[in-house]
Amino acid sequence: MSSVSELYDVTWEEMRDKLRKWREENYRNSEQIVDVGEELINEHASKLGDDIWIIYEQVMIAALDCSRDDLAWSCLQELKRQFPDSHRVKRLAGMRLEALERYEDANKLYDSILQDDPTNTVRKKMRLKLVLLSEKFIFIR
Repeated sequence: MSSVSELYDVTWEEMRDKLRKWREENYRNSEQIVDVGEELINEHASKLGDDIWIIYEQVMIAALDCSRDDLAWSCLQELKRQFPDSHRVKRLAGMRLEALERYEDANKLYDSILQDDPTNTVRKKMRLKLVLLSEKFIFIR
């Protein structure tokens, strides 16, 4: 199978810029993000400098949308290695747990984030969403 760069005759810089544009414009085109991002990560990570970290995050979220847990997991591992105490990375870990329908584990993780920072309103909202999802999931079963 041809790579994105071969298929569309684009450089790694153009692929990086495309991901940036999609991020800035809040596009939710997960399949394209996975295709472009996975190639950038696998083939050009050393050229991306600090852009690599936001690309890992963007690709991870898109991978969750596409049920690509293998890719989401590898992106999360790189982010954890670089930012071991980051609440933002912990939130991403929680999102992965939600995607795997491990709601109790995600809830525990969000609780730990809130214990570290009780003023974190984003985590409070995510925890509330998770509680509502869990209740809906239990009700449907």
